[in-house]
Amino acid sequence: MANASSRTRIAAQGVAAIVGLALGVGVFTLPERAAGEIERRLIDRAARHGVALSVDKVWVEPLSRVTLDGLTLDDAATGARIGSIRRLQVAYELHGVRSPRVFLRSVDVRDPRLRVTRSADGRVNLEAVIRGFLQGRESKAGGGGGGGLRQYLSRHVPKLTVRGMQLQVDDAKGGPLLTPGGVDLRHLRLNRASFVLEDHSPVQEQIELRWSGRTHVAGMPGEISARGVARLPERTGEVHVTLPKRFALQVGGVKAAVQGVSAFSDGRVEITGIEVSREDGGGRLSLDVRKVSARVSRTPAPESVVPDRLRKRLPAAAVLALRHVRRVEVHRPVVVGQRVAETAQPGGSAGDSHGEDDEATPEHADEPASEGGEGTDRPGKRAAKRKAGRK
Repeated sequence: MANASSRTRIAAQGVAAIVGLALGVGVFTLPERAAGEIERRLIDRAARHGVALSVDKVWVEPLSRVTLDGLTLDDAATGARIGSIRRLQVAYELHGVRSPRVFLRSVDVRDPRLRVTRSADGRVNLEAVIRGFLQGRESKAGGGGGGGLRQYLSRHVPKLTVRGMQLQVDDAKGGPLLTPGGVDLRHLRLNRASFVLEDHSPVQEQIELRWSGRTHVAGMPGEISARGVARLPERTGEVHVTLPKRFALQVGGVKAAVQGVSAFSDGRVEITGIEVSREDGGGRLSLDVRKVSARVSRTPAPESVVPDRLRKRLPAAAVLALRHVRRVEVHRPVVVGQRVAETAQPGGSAGDSHGEDDEATPEHADEPASEGGEGTDRPGKRAAKRKAGRK
């Protein structure tokens, strides 16, 4: 009996060693096999959306984190470069044993580069991506999707953080839109952009996404900041954008400056801190408005609602935007006019010029006073005396 129990114990130890070895090999090889599977699935999913994706390296830390380095995105149809990401890191947790769920804690995107272009004939380099995305949504609405890894994901929306983003926008359709500083808004470079999005809803049945971001525009002082909120499934929300203090547009001889823009899901749009000015040789005329509120509709009104004079002078996109406006309210408008003082004539003194604060001198200013006017001077003579005193 002793020999039998000894043999059983030895056999059990051998089986345990084999199982332990197998588990050890599995633990060491699992990250590599998981990394290959994750890379393959990402490439296949990107291809369905019209994007050719390549990844330099995938790192997997079991039960905690997945890191992807050196991602590049190209248009699958044309091969044109869309963008790149230096590092994408996803932190997660596993909940449950019998029916495991992946709880995504955060998504961190480092140094993404994105290029958006529109040619003179109106073609956008992201058309294939947008078309693939819309087709994917239609297939899900028709009953497709829901399988694969999605069935193991929780409904929680992870925190998204984007750092060091650069965005290049080139629009060849239409003329330049210059700011007084010389920046063409049709060819923008956004540098050092950051973005944070987080779900603040206390329950999984509802989503309340609060986000904020800021960026610097090449050639423009200051920074642009934005914040907003989106609520689902109600589909309500709002967006607020704050522009640099010295941001303005120059169209011809008219300069227009705006401090901030807000948009709401109920169709309201608010523009704050508006200043429109025009300068010429004779002076400056400006209109300051504290706020302009507009009610916007999704369906455009007939083109006839826009006056012919505006339709001829404004771009087609601006005319279309006006057709969506139903009501406009202007809060506290102030009109300011300034007349520039005339320059002195050659050979004359500075006191001879006439401006806003100068007093005009009549032609008879040097004539003597009337006989009956003892003790009093004529208005022109008083002006001449003050003028001589200033000299």
